[in-house]
Amino acid sequence: MAEDVTPTVSLDNCDNEPIHIPGAIQPHGALLAVDTQARVLAYSDNFQAVAGSAPEVGMNVCEELVGAAVMRLLDEALAARRPWTNSIETCRGDTVFDVIGHTHDSVCYLEFEPRSGGIASFTQFALYAQRIISQVQLRDDVGVLLDSVTDEIRRMTGYDRVMAYRFRPDLSGEVVAESRREDLGSFLGQRYPATDIPAQARRLYIQNPIRLIADVKYVGSPLIPSLNPQTGLPFDLSHSTLRSVSPIHCEYLSNMGVQASMSVSIVVDGKLWGLFACHHMSPKTLPHPVRMSFQVCSHVCSAMVERLEAHRESELAHRGAERRSMLMRQVRESDDILHALAKPDLNVASLMECDGAQ
Repeated sequence: MAEDVTPTVSLDNCDNEPIHIPGAIQPHGALLAVDTQARVLAYSDNFQAVAGSAPEVGMNVCEELVGAAVMRLLDEALAARRPWTNSIETCRGDTVFDVIGHTHDSVCYLEFEPRSGGIASFTQFALYAQRIISQVQLRDDVGVLLDSVTDEIRRMTGYDRVMAYRFRPDLSGEVVAESRREDLGSFLGQRYPATDIPAQARRLYIQNPIRLIADVKYVGSPLIPSLNPQTGLPFDLSHSTLRSVSPIHCEYLSNMGVQASMSVSIVVDGKLWGLFACHHMSPKTLPHPVRMSFQVCSHVCSAMVERLEAHRESELAHRGAERRSMLMRQVRESDDILHALAKPDLNVASLMECDGAQ
């Protein structure tokens, strides 16, 4: 078994938790780390149980280990001169797998996710995604847009609760839209402090906009070895779909009665503007192609939010300029400057969004 290099995490130090190098993955899939010469650097402890073959550190990745389709995917990754990502569907025995690959810091990561049975067709999910995008494009108000998308995401996925969570300038957040199971209490309007999402987690939300936790009570599958034998450093799983998540966050969800979650980032102007947060009261996973459809929806939604916010700011600036001109005229025409600045219809407070001026 791999040695445990993860420090003990508590509420006092979670803002320094190295969540990008957890040394383990969630066990609903398996991971293989490969160097630029197609040699195994590491693998998750559950690889044989999940994928049906037994890798060894230092061995050349071969068709017997991963299959012909994955070998073609790996060849594509190793030939790429820039950061690369791609995925395929393949069968190993009677099991259909989504294999998701990406490169980072001279390592190619291959993640194997068995696909669950009994899910809707991907054609249906594509139609759902198209409907979300169509609705997003029709909205001319951010609040209405978020209400529509939360409803559609819940209809599409079956999560018990879907929330739109918006960050404020001080990085605190508020639930501004919600779609939920009728027997669940509402979180709409609840506020959360900035410390709920540490800075390193915000960075990962931007780098990797989809985060799935299939079961908050999972026991992570460690990487073997835990350190890259070529560099002596932990493996950076920032872009991994299976990356093990903070135990503090899992405990947080569990205390809320949540057993599975998915987050979809809303990124505006390169910053984390908000999230769609999905909660389920029992373990739940979604296959990779469905999550990717959400990523497309996230990009479209982010672009629309950015456009609507820019339009709103432009309108506010224009309205402020008009009112400033009117107020200056009002002051010039008045014998009492203070009285002119404090009239009920047009005053200093009306120049901007505020609760009052004195």
